[in-house]
Amino acid sequence: MKRVTSFILALLIFASAAASAVFVIQAINQEQDDLSTATSTIEEQANQQPVEEIQPVNENALKGKALINFTPSTERLTAVKIEDLTVGSGAEITSAAQTVTAHYTGARVVDGIVFESSKDSGNTFTSPLNNLIKGWQTGMIGMKSGGVRRLTIPAAQAYGDDASTGRPSGDLVFDIELVDVK
Repeated sequence: MKRVTSFILALLIFASAAASAVFVIQAINQEQDDLSTATSTIEEQANQQPVEEIQPVNENALKGKALINFTPSTERLTAVKIEDLTVGSGAEITSAAQTVTAHYTGARVVDGIVFESSKDSGNTFTSPLNNLIKGWQTGMIGMKSGGVRRLTIPAAQAYGDDASTGRPSGDLVFDIELVDVK
């Protein structure tokens, strides 16, 4: 009888251990399933939400800043004022029919605040001079490649005085760096 009791007791201990092992295995499998489901859900959400590209801020941007070495004025201009900041040594603009490639920075004379600069994008522009505002057409004649010229232009030879056009209005000042002439 002792043997039977010992055998039953051993059987109960073994059955208990086996049941515990099954319970532990089921718990581990459930955790793995939960983890797999959570990972899938996170991956699905990541794929559904658009990723916004973060644009670097150009801390050196000129737009919205004061034009360097310029004193604003409320006195209205009647003619284009030409000032060579750097005299170029390359090809010279001899007529408005030529095509120019340049960098420019434009500001309002009244406050000196830059409204646009090609340097902010790093791209020069190329255009026949006679397609540009009258102040540029008269003010750039005689300028040489490699030069930097400041043109202070009356509204009548720029975009006028009407602020509702979306263009800068009033008297304007441009620093122009001539890259090429053709």
